[in-house]
Amino acid sequence: MSKKDALTRAVSSGARAVIATQAIILVLSALGFFALAGGWAALSAGYGGLVAMALAFLLGRRITRAGKAAWQSRNRGMLILFAGLAQRFMLAVVLLGAGLSVFKLHALATITGFALTQLGYLIGMRNTGLDRGTQQ
Repeated sequence: MSKKDALTRAVSSGARAVIATQAIILVLSALGFFALAGGWAALSAGYGGLVAMALAFLLGRRITRAGKAAWQSRNRGMLILFAGLAQRFMLAVVLLGAGLSVFKLHALATITGFALTQLGYLIGMRNTGLDRGTQQ
């Protein structure tokens, strides 16, 4: 197996662990809001968490794509990452804005669900070693 294939497999395995961590935190935050404020707040927290998970999924795809492009040109790989950053930022604004203004979701629950699930991303990255570029 080539070094490139081994790295791709390590990143894919780590990405699944990160998504699993995010899913657990999403469920826990939704259950917490359900216990404290009812079903609508739980649904709102779940929506915020799903937005964070969607952004993490897009980040994983961009990193894979940028990694493949970087074998040919480092500048192209960086350009792909920066374009992905802009895309994720805009998507977060649009999805959270739509949830709060169009769907009239519970604001505190939506933002808290998003923030906690994003925290799950950081925890998952740290636990898998992907934040240091290595697999533990």
